[in-house]
Amino acid sequence: EGLADEEPAEGMLEGARQLFFASSFPLLMLVAGLGQASHGMLYTSSSLHWTALGFNSFDIGLFWVIAVSAEVALLAYSNALLNAFGPSRLLLIGLAGGVLRWVTMASFTSFTMMMIGQSLHMLSFAAAHLGTMHFIRRMAPTQLRNRAQGLYSALSGGILMSSTAWLSGKLYADFSGQAYYAMGLVSLAAYIAAVALIKLNPRVREAGQA
Repeated sequence: EGLADEEPAEGMLEGARQLFFASSFPLLMLVAGLGQASHGMLYTSSSLHWTALGFNSFDIGLFWVIAVSAEVALLAYSNALLNAFGPSRLLLIGLAGGVLRWVTMASFTSFTMMMIGQSLHMLSFAAAHLGTMHFIRRMAPTQLRNRAQGLYSALSGGILMSSTAWLSGKLYADFSGQAYYAMGLVSLAAYIAAVALIKLNPRVREAGQA
C-alpha cells in the first residue's frame, strides 16, 4: 500500500517538473500575466486622473460600472466565444485590446472616449483572462491545474502587477494621463511575445486552437 501511494506522488512530481520547468507553459503564463499587469495604472491612478480632468464622482462611478458591465457581458458568452476563437485568438484579441485601450486613455480626455476606453475592459481583461484560463485547462494535467492557476495569479496579480503599479505611480507624477502609453507598450510587448510563442511552439499552438 505504501508503494502504491508513492507511485502517484512520484508521477505528480514528475508531471509538475515537466509542466513548470521543462515546457513553454511558464513562459505563456508570464506573457499572459504581463497583459494583465498592464492594468497597473488603471487600478492605482485612474480615479486621480479622471478627477484632474474635471470629472465628478458620478462620472467616475460610471467609468467603473461600464468596465465591469463590459467584462460580465463578454464572460456571459464565454462558451460561444471559446468555440469560435479558441484560447489563442482570445488571448491575442485581449492583448491587442489592451494596446488600443491604453492608447485611447492616453490620447483623449472626453467623457465619450473614456467610456469607450473603459468598455475595452471586455478585451484587455476579460478576453485575455478567458483565453488564459482555457490554456491552463488544456495544458495542465487535472491534478496540477490549481497549482498552474496559482502560478498565473502570482505572476499577473502579484509580481508583475506590483511592478507596473509602482512604475505607474512614478510615471503618472511626471506625465499625468500620458503615462497610459507605457501601459500600452506593456500590452504590445505581451502581444508580440504571445504571437511568437503561439507560432513557434507546437504545444502552445495546438492548445490554443478553437
